[in-house]
Amino acid sequence: MQLAPIVSRLKARATSLKHVAGAANLAALKSAPARTPAAWVVPVSESASANVSASIDVVQRIRRRFGVVIAVRDVRDATGEAALDGGLAQARSEIVAALVGWSPDAESGAIVAAGGRLLSFSSGALWWQDEFETDIWQGGKP
Repeated sequence: MQLAPIVSRLKARATSLKHVAGAANLAALKSAPARTPAAWVVPVSESASANVSASIDVVQRIRRRFGVVIAVRDVRDATGEAALDGGLAQARSEIVAALVGWSPDAESGAIVAAGGRLLSFSSGALWWQDEFETDIWQGGKP
């Protein structure tokens, strides 16, 4: 799955984000970035349906899941409540508006939301991951 188009879309449409990058940049982090909210697009999983073709050709749906990891902090509030209520809510809203219903390339179906979860909270930084899915058809649509 190509994540660069998703990163580019978030940079253009989620204007409250101070930083948007791919998975490699997230792996290099040692702590929360100084400028937040920040987001990283990461691959999560890929699954395939059974072959739906009655002929010798293989036709199957490939479901691709990716995540958007969001880091927010509010240095005035060590409990994280301000980060949760302010920066995270706005960032998530902009990310969903930018991605849901959009197709990242000609092969993929429209992106749908697939859930979200708290990753961690430490040293005043809150880390959240929203997940999204898109499908492609291998071998053509049935």
